[in-house]
Amino acid sequence: MDPALEIRAERRSAGDGVDADATPIALAWHALRRWEKQRASQRGALEAAWSSARPAWIALADECHRLDGLAHRLRPVLEEAGEVEALKALDVMVSRLRKRLEDGGVQCLCPEGEPFTPEVGEIFESVAQKPCPETNIPVVLDVIEPAVLMHGALIREGKAVIGVPAEEERS
Repeated sequence: MDPALEIRAERRSAGDGVDADATPIALAWHALRRWEKQRASQRGALEAAWSSARPAWIALADECHRLDGLAHRLRPVLEEAGEVEALKALDVMVSRLRKRLEDGGVQCLCPEGEPFTPEVGEIFESVAQKPCPETNIPVVLDVIEPAVLMHGALIREGKAVIGVPAEEERS
C-alpha cells in the first residue's frame, strides 16, 4: 500500500451516543442536536446580557420621549423668540437619541392622536379616560410612558390617557 494513503491517526469518536455503524441520518440528527444545544446556550447568554441592559434601554427611551415632548412644547416659544439655532439643536438631540435607540434595536411607541384599537390596548395601559367631544371613537390623547419594544418584543407596557366619546346629553 502506498504510504501516502495510509491512515495513521487513531479512530475518533463521532460524538456522544454515536457508534461507527450509525447511519448518515443518525449522524445528521446527532449533529443537529449538538448544534441546537450550542444555540440554546448562546441564547441563554445573550438573554442574560439583554436583561441586564433592559433598564438602561427603557430609561433611554423615556428620556427620548420627554425630550421630544419638551421640544414639541418649546417649538412655538423658540420660533416666536427667533431662537432658530436652539430649535435646530433640540431637534438634532432628539434625532440622535432616536438613532441610538434604533441602532440598539429599541423602538419607542407613542401613538398620540391615533385610535385606541385593541392592538394598541395590548401594549398600552389606559390610566385615565377623558371625555373628548371631537371624536366618536376612543383615541390616545396623551402618552404618559411610551411602550418600549426591543427587537420587536414588548419589554415595557406603555401608559396613556384615552379620549373617549362624550356622551350626548339626553333631554
